[in-house]
Amino acid sequence: MSASQLVRDPSHAGSWYSSSKSKLDGELEAWLDAVKAPVKCIGPESDGQTIDQLPVPGARVIIAPHAGYAYSGAAAAWAYKAWDVSKG
Repeated sequence: MSASQLVRDPSHAGSWYSSSKSKLDGELEAWLDAVKAPVKCIGPESDGQTIDQLPVPGARVIIAPHAGYAYSGAAAAWAYKAWDVSKG
């Protein structure tokens, strides 16, 4: 399979996310940069606990919203910053 077969046109650019590469880069960087440790947990079983390290060691799976970056970009950034992509 050639490299040209692996890339498709962005079907939702300009609607679900910016069609401007520089604007999209800026938005993604801002959302990711806003996520800082420690993170205060809010779930019913973890209320009051904190996570001191990002990414969370061993976090191999995440559930992240994907409703369009304007709606869910900031929330998705929290999930992606927690994701441990190391091989360890």
